[in-house]
Amino acid sequence: MPIGITYYNTYNTLAVFAPEIRGKWDFIPVPGTAYQDDFGATQIRRETVSSGTGIMILNQSDKKDDAWEYLKWWTSTEIQVQYGREMEGILGAAARYPSANIEAMGQLPWKVSEYQKLYEQWQWVKGIPEVPGGYMTGRHLDNAFRLVYEDASNPRETIYDYVQTINAEIQKKRREFGLT
Repeated sequence: MPIGITYYNTYNTLAVFAPEIRGKWDFIPVPGTAYQDDFGATQIRRETVSSGTGIMILNQSDKKDDAWEYLKWWTSTEIQVQYGREMEGILGAAARYPSANIEAMGQLPWKVSEYQKLYEQWQWVKGIPEVPGGYMTGRHLDNAFRLVYEDASNPRETIYDYVQTINAEIQKKRREFGLT
């Protein structure tokens, strides 16, 4: 049985653009590992990382108050729901909006069973703290994986070499921003 682990909005794309497999597949929370909780019950840990975009107000702006009002408006539940519904209304279910606003997600046109799975997984999402130079981490972990997988490179030596490169970039950026 094929298994794919990908972003949840891939579900929308497949549901719309691969009608020949409709009803033959589904999405579920990320597979996990069993553990005993504080009450002795067996639970499943399903941690996954989040990705996202950000919004900011530049310090040099002379319209900080206006920008703040806009950001509050844009990220509000009402506007996120409206935007999501309009996108889907215009482009169809493949454009279902992956809002970071959890309350808005609950008001978008997911089937109840789909939303329950998304909400369950959402409880396990962990953000990765950003550090100056951290952009090298994901890039070089991918490079290390490819080198080991495609060229049969020694895994231990490969990851060691890439960790040196990652750490060097992080140290360089820490010095650049006066964090060392």
